[in-house]
Amino acid sequence: MAPPRIAVADDDPEMRSFIAGALRKRGYEVLEATDGTSLLALVTPDLARTRGARAIEVVVTDLRMKGAPGMAALQAIRRVDPALPVILITAFPDPHVTQEAMRLGAAAVLAKPFTARRLLEVVEEAAPRSFGKLQARQP
Repeated sequence: MAPPRIAVADDDPEMRSFIAGALRKRGYEVLEATDGTSLLALVTPDLARTRGARAIEVVVTDLRMKGAPGMAALQAIRRVDPALPVILITAFPDPHVTQEAMRLGAAAVLAKPFTARRLLEVVEEAAPRSFGKLQARQP
């Protein structure tokens, strides 16, 4: 069985590499996007079908970035796939923004800096079904 797929979007290459590396180390397949516009292209079902790709099971995206910012990406993803877990990450935590993100359907809002362990906890909480498949394969 193929590993669960996660889309990661952050315009900071170091942060994107950190997140992708932690997820890959855990066994996830990671698709990377450099901005919100690229992220939305990854999660568009028509684009996925033309590539013959499997569905993305979780999205991790920065709140502030070029293209479609995280909140706009969350809203667009909700229109395409209301059940897809979206985790927003931010270096500028704000309780009002967090509340709005949760109201719009974010699975979580994670404040930077965070550890790989915390990232994995949040991802696995957002998609326990995916994690269960992965966990069963690990020694």
